[in-house]
Amino acid sequence: MEEYSAEEDFDAYRVSKWLSPGQIAHGYDKGTLEPVYIKTQEASPLLECEASTLRALSGGPGIPTLRWFGNVKGQELIVMDGIGPSIEELFERRRHNVGPLSLALLADQMLSRLEWMHSRHIIHGNLSPASFAIGNLSWQMPQLVLVDFATKTSISSSREDLEAVGNIILYLSSQFKTWVDFQAQAKTAEVSFEPLRYYFDRISGGSLSPGDYGTLRQVFHRPCRFSSVTSFISNLAVPRANGPDLRCLATASTSDLFEILGSKLSAVGGKASIPMTPWKDDNCSYLLRCLNDILAIYLILLVRDKPSRIGKVYLVEAYHLPNRLWRDLRWYLSTAQNGPVTFRKAIVLNIYRFIGLMLDIVPIYNAYWTKYLAELSSDLLGLDLMPREVWHSVLSHWRMRNEALDAAILF
Repeated sequence: MEEYSAEEDFDAYRVSKWLSPGQIAHGYDKGTLEPVYIKTQEASPLLECEASTLRALSGGPGIPTLRWFGNVKGQELIVMDGIGPSIEELFERRRHNVGPLSLALLADQMLSRLEWMHSRHIIHGNLSPASFAIGNLSWQMPQLVLVDFATKTSISSSREDLEAVGNIILYLSSQFKTWVDFQAQAKTAEVSFEPLRYYFDRISGGSLSPGDYGTLRQVFHRPCRFSSVTSFISNLAVPRANGPDLRCLATASTSDLFEILGSKLSAVGGKASIPMTPWKDDNCSYLLRCLNDILAIYLILLVRDKPSRIGKVYLVEAYHLPNRLWRDLRWYLSTAQNGPVTFRKAIVLNIYRFIGLMLDIVPIYNAYWTKYLAELSSDLLGLDLMPREVWHSVLSHWRMRNEALDAAILF
């Protein structure tokens, strides 16, 4: 095996730490300083297939962006968005003690990932607790990310993936020491988590239609109906991620958060106040850091939000948080126009990922989130993000979903 060292460069990326020598590493983009996850052919002999799967899944909430795929020192290498610890690692940190709230939120997001994957006619067939991780940035901590794309081609039904999600949740609610131990005795494992019992009953009979994914996710909504995302983070004992500490932000008053938010936006305005002047690298990295701080603040504000409601319709006025968020983010995008294309892509992609997170954890505003995702998809196409044909499909998806949600509000 070819030897690799820390600080080694692969195209536009640099290794900062090998997690498994010559196989898996954390690194960063040399231009934007964004964290990345690097995997070599030594870690996965079918790396080209993984890259193809990741390309096909582009644009899905909780799906990492494929940043680069190529050949280095005679070995294939894949670079994707940075990721945090896997669900298996978090389970071990919790000493195999995961509460109903965390189980419900994890199941909901796992099903969301499957819904996107299956809508692209891709079956995984090999899901495990190591297939999912949390995001790398602080505002991504509440989001589950699908990180394993070594799919099996011999599986012909989506039901096996749905059963795998049920088994992962069953494992997390059990006292088995390892996933291997659980698999050996899965048929005798007791289902103590009541929503999971109904879930297994629901997927055991008949064929599944696209609309059934929403029904299956509803099974897990009741346990977390009165709980917050910050409780989820505390329950999972998530380690400190890149960016501001969400636990600290969660203890601040709403007025203090708005004051911090205003200061951050003013600082960005000061940096970007000279129009038509190309930005230097330090400006770019500074604005990316500020964006992550701003998104973390908005995350806490939005999970605290109590929207106006008439019947089943949530009303969003100009001064309400989703519209205020969007005004601030569109302004942020306009400030990025003087930056290099790579930086502008990074800004748009981070905002896109954040709105995708909102789709997961603040679903009452999905009619607005889908509209914003469609606009951002169009922005990314304008920046020539690859693969273009996939992003055209993503744009169509969000437009159609937004139209359906708007129609549901009207009727």
